[in-house]
Amino acid sequence: MDFSTIPHGCLEEGTETRLGIIEAVSLTAYLIAGRWVPFRTIHGERPRAEALAIPQGLVDEAAKFSAYFEAASAANIRAMLAGGAK
Repeated sequence: MDFSTIPHGCLEEGTETRLGIIEAVSLTAYLIAGRWVPFRTIHGERPRAEALAIPQGLVDEAAKFSAYFEAASAANIRAMLAGGAK
């Protein structure tokens, strides 16, 4: 049976796999035939995470803060090069 669409760790004891019957389940592996088998061996590699969408309003606000901090950073660098803030 193909377990690639079932989340890692969600198979129950007694489930038959190509390696044998699951005897126990831990947080990271299945006990099959007296050996701990990583979830990826049964389910395959996990899919890569996808980026979440960010509302455009937050992107616009971040751009404002970015410009502010860039200007403040430049002013601080000028003050340090001039011998300190006054």
